[in-house]
This record gives sequence, C-alpha cells and structure tokens, in this order.
Amino acid sequence: MELANSTCLSPSSKEAIVLSIDEYETIRLIDLEKMTQEQYTNLMGVSRTTVTRSMTVREESWRR
Repeated sequence: MELANSTCLSPSSKEAIVLSIDEYETIRLIDLEKMTQEQYTNLMGVSRTTVTRSMTVREESWRR
C-alpha cells in the first residue's frame, strides 16, 4: 500500500517540501504535540533509528 505525500512550505525559501505521511506525523507529534522520541516510538511501534531519520529529513528540509 502506498501512502500519499504531504506538501508544506519551507519557512526560509517558500519552496514546497514533499514529506511522506510518516515524516509529517513524526514532525507533528514531536514538534507540535511535544511528544518525546520515546513516547513516539512506543505509540507508532517504530525504532528510535526511524524517528531519528525522519527528524533528520525535517532538519535538512528547513535548511534549504
């Protein structure tokens, strides 16, 4: 099953950034809902490495 992508704007360049649903949810739950990475891994049933990877994508996207 393939999930749709979500698009948002980079705050610095105003260019579109395409995120997977998983990446979007990681950002939403950790940044907006103030969930810890440990809480997120328990809720979503993923490894800490997966969370770190999604957070790295977010940080790289904002630097563009």
